[in-house]
Amino acid sequence: MNVSSLQKKAIILITLFFSFSTLSCIYTFSGGFPRHLRKVFIQPFENTTDKGGVGPLLTESFVDAVQKDGRLTPVIEKQAGLIIKPRLIAYSRTPFTYNENQEVLSYKVTLKAVIYSITNDTSYINDTTFTGWSSYDASSETEDEGIQKATSDLVRVYLDKLFRVKF
Repeated sequence: MNVSSLQKKAIILITLFFSFSTLSCIYTFSGGFPRHLRKVFIQPFENTTDKGGVGPLLTESFVDAVQKDGRLTPVIEKQAGLIIKPRLIAYSRTPFTYNENQEVLSYKVTLKAVIYSITNDTSYINDTTFTGWSSYDASSETEDEGIQKATSDLVRVYLDKLFRVKF
């Protein structure tokens, strides 16, 4: 295949265009959030509800959701600029949808948590109560999967508030 001089120039121009347009289109969703606070230590969830055994699941789901979001990096405590202290204060699982025979098709899991964001022994957010929820299919998913999805929603609500704090 013989490529003409004009075709070579076109290929070079197109390559340069896409290279520069890609470099100039770097977006950030963390705004003016201080860099030194982006490394976080997430303490294990304290559970003050009657729903036993969910602390480790909530902690793991919370860390996973923070990592997927990408704006914060979970680290060990001594490397953290911000410490996140979550405490579950309310848990509910209620029927969400029914079929024509009034059998439950899905459940709604709601989590209410107090989440302190601490740096230098100072709370970073004044309003510390957050609620997340999700539904899960009663026939194909478990309650734990519903809890994981509700935790992801809780993290979304928390991070939206955290990144709106004025500095």
